[in-house]
Amino acid sequence: MLKPKGVTWFWCLWVGVLVQGSNLGENSNHQRRPLCHAGSYCPVGTSRIILCPKGSYGPSDGAVSSEGCLSCPSDHYCPRAGLVAPLPCGADAHQPLPGQNTCICLGEGQSFQTSTGQCRCALGYQPTNHGNVCVETLYDVCSDGKTRTQYGNCLGKSQWALHCTQQVCLSAEDYEDYDGELGVCTCREPSGRTSYGSLCRRGSSNKLKLQCNANGDLELAWRYNMHQASVLSASLLESVFKRWDSQGILLCQRLNTTYSVHAVETTAAGFLGLLSGIPKELHALFPTGRQAESTGQVLETDNYLFSNEDSEATMQGHQEKNTSDESGASNNIGWGSLNDEPVVSGVMNPTACLQLGEILLFTVNTHHYPQYDIANLFNTNRDFDWGVFTLLADELALSAPPPTLFSLVFSMPGTYVLKLSSDQYKHMYVRVMPAGGQCYEPEPFLGTSPGHLTRVGIRRRHALLLRPDWVVTGGLLSGAVLILCLCVTMLILFREYGWPEKKPINARYRVSSLAYCMADYSSKGSRLMLFRRTHRNQQARETQDPTGSVGCAETTDEFWDYEKQVDLEAFSTNTFYNLLLKQSLSVTSRLGQLTTEVKELYQGVLEKLSSLRPHLPTEEKGADGYERLRREVEREAERRQSKALQLRALLDCQLQVLQQEGQIQKRVHNVFTAHLKECTRLLARTCKPPQLFGEENLASVVQRVLSLVVEMEELVSAEAKRLGAWGMLGDGTGARLLCPDSGTVLTKEQVIGCAGGSLRGGAVHTDAVTGLMRPGPHCHMLLGGGHIMPVPPDYFLHPHTGRVMPIHGNVAYDPACSALVYTTDLCRGKPDDNRKCEVPLLPFIPYPTMRHSNQPMPCSKLRGLRPGQRLQLGAPMADPVTGVPVPILGVTIHPQSGLVYPLGGLYVCPLTGLRQHIQMGSPFLDPRTGNMMLTTGVSLDPVTGIVVPVGGVVLADSFIEPLSGRLARVGGASISAGQMVAHAGGFQAFLDSKVLSSRARVLDLLKGLTEGWMSGSERGHGGSHVDHVKAAARDLEMTWGRSLHCLLQLQTRLQILMDWSSGLQRDGGTLGLMQLPGCTMCVPALLGLEYPDPMGSGLSVPVLGSQVDPLTGSTVPLAGTMEDPNGKGLVPIRIGSLTVDPVTGVLAPVVGARLDVSRKTIVPVTVSNWITTCDHIDTVQVEALQREVFVRGQYWQQQGQKEEKILSDLDILDKRFVHRTVDVCVCVQTNWSESGRCLREVGVELQDDAQCEAQRRVVQVAFLSFLLPIRVLHILTQGDEEEWELQCVWHSQLMSCLDSIEIMMEQLHCGQEKHSPQHDDWDLRQKEFSQQFCSRQADVETILSNLQSTRHLCLLRSDTAQAVLCRKFWYKDYGLPHHDGLRPDVRVVGLVQQKAPPLLEKLRQLLEDKQLISLSPSTYWQHIGGLTTKQTYGLEMSRAWTASVPAVKGISSQSLREQIKSQSQDSALPASPQTNLHTASSGNPCQENQPMKECVPPTHVCVPTIAEEEWEKLLERSPLFQLLRKVELNLKEQALDAGFLKGELRNESNRFVDVLDAQWACEGELIPLDVQTLNPREFLTYQHGLFLLKLLHTLKLTPAISLQVAASLPHNNYANNAFRNSFFYQDAEERLFVRRQRLQSVGGFSLLLLHCMSHVSVGDMNSDSSPAFQRLFFKSLQVCLGELFQARLSSEQDAVLGAWFPCQSD
Repeated sequence: MLKPKGVTWFWCLWVGVLVQGSNLGENSNHQRRPLCHAGSYCPVGTSRIILCPKGSYGPSDGAVSSEGCLSCPSDHYCPRAGLVAPLPCGADAHQPLPGQNTCICLGEGQSFQTSTGQCRCALGYQPTNHGNVCVETLYDVCSDGKTRTQYGNCLGKSQWALHCTQQVCLSAEDYEDYDGELGVCTCREPSGRTSYGSLCRRGSSNKLKLQCNANGDLELAWRYNMHQASVLSASLLESVFKRWDSQGILLCQRLNTTYSVHAVETTAAGFLGLLSGIPKELHALFPTGRQAESTGQVLETDNYLFSNEDSEATMQGHQEKNTSDESGASNNIGWGSLNDEPVVSGVMNPTACLQLGEILLFTVNTHHYPQYDIANLFNTNRDFDWGVFTLLADELALSAPPPTLFSLVFSMPGTYVLKLSSDQYKHMYVRVMPAGGQCYEPEPFLGTSPGHLTRVGIRRRHALLLRPDWVVTGGLLSGAVLILCLCVTMLILFREYGWPEKKPINARYRVSSLAYCMADYSSKGSRLMLFRRTHRNQQARETQDPTGSVGCAETTDEFWDYEKQVDLEAFSTNTFYNLLLKQSLSVTSRLGQLTTEVKELYQGVLEKLSSLRPHLPTEEKGADGYERLRREVEREAERRQSKALQLRALLDCQLQVLQQEGQIQKRVHNVFTAHLKECTRLLARTCKPPQLFGEENLASVVQRVLSLVVEMEELVSAEAKRLGAWGMLGDGTGARLLCPDSGTVLTKEQVIGCAGGSLRGGAVHTDAVTGLMRPGPHCHMLLGGGHIMPVPPDYFLHPHTGRVMPIHGNVAYDPACSALVYTTDLCRGKPDDNRKCEVPLLPFIPYPTMRHSNQPMPCSKLRGLRPGQRLQLGAPMADPVTGVPVPILGVTIHPQSGLVYPLGGLYVCPLTGLRQHIQMGSPFLDPRTGNMMLTTGVSLDPVTGIVVPVGGVVLADSFIEPLSGRLARVGGASISAGQMVAHAGGFQAFLDSKVLSSRARVLDLLKGLTEGWMSGSERGHGGSHVDHVKAAARDLEMTWGRSLHCLLQLQTRLQILMDWSSGLQRDGGTLGLMQLPGCTMCVPALLGLEYPDPMGSGLSVPVLGSQVDPLTGSTVPLAGTMEDPNGKGLVPIRIGSLTVDPVTGVLAPVVGARLDVSRKTIVPVTVSNWITTCDHIDTVQVEALQREVFVRGQYWQQQGQKEEKILSDLDILDKRFVHRTVDVCVCVQTNWSESGRCLREVGVELQDDAQCEAQRRVVQVAFLSFLLPIRVLHILTQGDEEEWELQCVWHSQLMSCLDSIEIMMEQLHCGQEKHSPQHDDWDLRQKEFSQQFCSRQADVETILSNLQSTRHLCLLRSDTAQAVLCRKFWYKDYGLPHHDGLRPDVRVVGLVQQKAPPLLEKLRQLLEDKQLISLSPSTYWQHIGGLTTKQTYGLEMSRAWTASVPAVKGISSQSLREQIKSQSQDSALPASPQTNLHTASSGNPCQENQPMKECVPPTHVCVPTIAEEEWEKLLERSPLFQLLRKVELNLKEQALDAGFLKGELRNESNRFVDVLDAQWACEGELIPLDVQTLNPREFLTYQHGLFLLKLLHTLKLTPAISLQVAASLPHNNYANNAFRNSFFYQDAEERLFVRRQRLQSVGGFSLLLLHCMSHVSVGDMNSDSSPAFQRLFFKSLQVCLGELFQARLSSEQDAVLGAWFPCQSD
């Protein structure tokens, strides 16, 4: 066998050194003391040789002290220990100080290299063309989206792709992406390069160590499995390691020191960091297995040392090897494998994470060797001595033979980048951790990916010197100069050609009027009042001379003030009327203010009258009106309840259909996704070469993929038929167009050309405005039933199918691209398939036209969008009639101008009678039948052109399309000939078709890939096609998510309406009490019902909502009056009426009403008020919800990554263990045990994480219930229970799969002993095992797909909850009358939640224990110091009530006060603002003639001991007690409505409830289980439970109890037990039954046993708060934890003993 030239050179060197070492060994025996050579000294009386330290040198031999080492002189340096002469600094450097180990470079930006003695440019500098001058490197400014590479170059996206594919990655197919932040390319790892990718990462199988022995010699040790070999040759190790050690680190100054050595191969492909095996150049340094075999024990020479831990096992291994060699087998076990070529595996172009002092050992040759990449921005160590790389290059070029090994030791932390000499784009990144730092992976070599680079701490330098962008700078300066010139020019032009100064007006009328005396021309009896205007000059003269006379006219020629004159020539009537309108509006506003003041006065008078005379005769007179109004309200409430019952039935029917549709789509998607994952997994195996995978296995995999593809294709076809997506099947809905000339049916090819244009000009034409293909005016169509009818005007020709169908419902408007989109019968391969639909499509409604002339209707009231408004579904727009904000539900396009008009409007609600905005799901009455219907869209009235609601159909229900007679799904409704007609289009149908199209695309890729594999044409490109399939699968997942999101939006809207209808059905929509004017009688306030104005205006006002008065806490119905803008006085506040906007001062429509808290009046809400408050959200609620959604998203992401990793590990195990031959079954069994154990641990960890997440959600939901609205919390938590159930099912299936695999592996191991490798049964058995493995894996993937889809649905629900809370919901309300309950203030709720429970608990304890209440002055005022005046007044009233209670059993209130007075003599109450408040008049001891100090509140209040009955009566009369009772009832009702209580309110707030136990319920029957039926994991947990019972009984803590597992448990009375549904105890038989599900978790099962045994010992199974139980429970925990510590300590001691005495342990 031929050996390489480098290996021969090393063997020759080894033989020479061996002889020299033996001679030295003989001579050393005759020497009594060491010979100290130059560079060292030997102290007298010792045998040690000490080298001269750094900064010194030893010129002579035989030195006996440190004085023999001389200090390094100036301009010299001594970089390492043991030098015999100093090294000169050279011409480019100097060193003014003696005794230094380096020199200082003279030039700026240079670094001195101690290994070569040269000055080179440091990091961040580059040499110039003028010698050794270094300048700082300039880098370009990255703009236009470009990012910087690791060399500082700026590249765009296309440049990055070109750079990575051509220069960095091995091939263009390996390029994946790039990281612009780090500046590196991401390439796919070549197949076979890495072998450690699972969750169970282990250390390297071989370890190289460089050791400094006790005698000061180096030793290179190689540990492989259980054996170790060493190289002791000093000269050999000198040439390999010390030769390149410029710092003298490997001089063994510290004995017994070990350095880790990591081997790296340099090849044409780059650097290969070895994780297993060693290079063949290094392998040649170690002896062959024959030499070790000849001795059988320990072979020790001067150069090598071999050890074997078990000689007998070694000899047996050698015998087996010889036997295998004779039989021709190639598998060697033991040290015999050293004879063969080393099998290595590692990471190509890795990222190395090393500790200080670790060594990299490279294999080099003249073509491929490492170089230091000085220009790389990842380098961080400025003082790194990289001159050894220059020496290496010189040695390779000049030495004969050249060296084959190169070592590099790192003594300073930092980042170092090495590049390959033959390819500068092949890099190796080395990260040296600082002292005490640890790498996050045990292996030194990691894949070069952005994630690994970031985690080891490698990042690009950012403090760069940027090159000035002179173009931009010059452009900015030029622009500034140009703008300055333009400004100067404009100023000059304005000054030259500006408006002339206004000249004074010639007052001709004034002069003429002064010339005549108008009083002479007045008639008798009339009176003419002259107003005299005086010139300002004349006014000045009159001021100076008040007695002077003034003439009739001013003789001066000066002009009068033209600002005060009226320019009649420039008079404008529009300006005049605008001024009058402003004055009128100001007068109206002022009248409204006066009216409000009159209302306040009227209200105050009524209150005073009611307080003076509580029983006025007006109440008797208004009794008849009250009874009449009450009966009317009751009738209206009954009517609304019946209507609400009808609405609830409609909503329930619609919700059931939508939920059923969602479940079917989810089921289909789960099956398709599971099949797709299995296909992807199987196809990924075929990417290997056929010789590695096997032709037979390849055929079986392809056959399985084909069967799965057929099933998926059938599933897609059945789903397309069910959804009515006939376009996916090559057909379509609608009628067939007939030829106008011949009357024959026109096909798609006859009507539409290849480019999409019309070929039949007479039959079809393209609308220039909408772009739709419209049939001619006299065309006919053929229906599915065979009838022929003319084509209506609002029909179009579908370009995908060539069929005729109505525009309304089948065409939508895409606001993203401002184009029309077809929503039905979409076909594959069309341009619409690439539409992402990030925003929902808007239904397109044809513009109404006149029937005879087909011209647009001129009476239409449609209006375009205002500036700042968005054309989006649900976005606000102004109602065309009233101007009230309404949501956008559709669009139409004017057929002549092409203007796009949004559609939305108001309608009268049939339940409340109010004008409300048209919204999806809102009830309305059919104008033909009068029946109640649900709104599914809008349409335009063909007569009036106004927007009207349409509906009357059940969305997602099946119906027969009338034009084609085919089955379709209802997508909406339209008006045809005055009737509601269902259609199959819509945004949901469009998304469903997109999902089907994505599935069809996946099937096309799979079929093309399998056909290519069968034909053999695609076997070399399988990896790229599999990537295409994965990309298509991701696109399918995104498309399905959009479809599901749209369905969730509609379901949420209907659920909100369902809650509203439930409230109406319960009480008719009562919003508090409405007080009648002039009396104290009240009637229930119903939304929309008109009542007499409570302010006494005499008008009937409608109720527009309700609001809570923050001062009184009462609910106030919003009904009142406002000032009419036309001057007609007071008018009722109605939706859509005009009023003067208090903000803008102009007329604005009314959108609601609100309570003016300061004035106690109802005022209208206008559009400007609504705009300022519509988008206002509670930041506390939003932050709490966003935080919860973020935590859930993080949990789902982490769980998904771990679960996918488990599936990949199962696939690796399938390829590694099942598809093996019988020769490796022994290793397979051992490796499977370790891999299976690791997978089980990961599965248990996933389940524990899921359980922790479930517990966290229970606590968080309880907290969020006080912050979030009930509907938002319900949306957020709707799928939690289903997710948990699927998580448990998946975990159970995973454990079952691992158990099955373990059994199969045991059978496989047992079968290989019975059958030979050539036996036919063995192949059949192996194939059977492979099929079973794939089947179990497919089951796991199916359940995981279901779990992941459920998580995706929960994520969409979270987004929907955020949209509802943040008012970004598609179908949100627009500030119009609210139908639901009022939302409490979050701050008030939080304050009550924080402060009320402790105070109530203390009050309860005081009332139960009847303790004396004593409050000191400081404590009293400390408690009420932070209260408001009103709250403090309430406390004073409570104290007054205490003082005014009647006598109880001989104890009068006077005696109570006497006791209080006697106790308060020692101390006085401090002054406070409330001291002047008086108590109630009854029983008040303070009289007018008594001093004020006697009325001071007492310092201490003592309640005497009285009887129980009298005490209860006394408490019932307390206002505080009554208030607390109301608070308790309200909290209980809210808790029952929220679902937190399912019965009577129990005192269980502080009791611990186990999450798993709360999910179960006792079945009512005891069914024991046999222990033999448990799986291995459950049986081990059961055995651990028996051990715990025995331990507790041995310590005499618990009695002897037998433990048994049960499938179901009977009912029990353990009411307050945290684990009441998990166990049952038979007291008579002393037997404890535990639910089987508890065996899944060892920790939970152990806690349950300790809990149960503590209850059994104390004899109380009911209460967990018993002190005896808690004492024993904590004692049991203490004992078990101590036992756990002892067990862990003993196991660690055994491990330590086994490590120190391995032979004895064996």
